[in-house]
Amino acid sequence: HSVGEYGDSPNVDAPPLRYALANHGETVLAEELINGIQVTHQMPGFQFNPQGVDALIVYLQSIQQPPPN
Repeated sequence: HSVGEYGDSPNVDAPPLRYALANHGETVLAEELINGIQVTHQMPGFQFNPQGVDALIVYLQSIQQPPPN
């Protein structure tokens, strides 16, 4: 994923995180991260605790942009 306010993702199948909340919504994304998100592209194994998810959501809020049309 592209993790900042601009730039392409290193993996073309991984969407930039600056659109994540528009695509999922904060509550849905938080639940998916805690429970194990299922996506169409390959992702490394990871596990978040509620505090980690809260911190990630705050970061994502700071970089959000509307998805391109």
